[in-house]
Amino acid sequence: MKHHSRLTELESVFIKLDTFVSAMRAITEGIEGTNRRDILNTMYFMTEQLENISNTGMNCFQILFDEVKNEQGKEKPVRKPKQV
Repeated sequence: MKHHSRLTELESVFIKLDTFVSAMRAITEGIEGTNRRDILNTMYFMTEQLENISNTGMNCFQILFDEVKNEQGKEKPVRKPKQV
């Protein structure tokens, strides 16, 4: 597959995002017994991680998109057969 490595990178980003959602769900359900300082520290950490995941995903997608777009520009046009 031509774009295997880029697609694998993009898949990795989605796996990280899914893991992040699971962590957020666990924190949300267990927040009642946690002190305010720990909650704030966790929220700042998770915001930073989410921004990193988002930026990595967008960069990976843009590179893949540009590669595919450039390939289409390099393809030779298909010649139509002459009509008799």
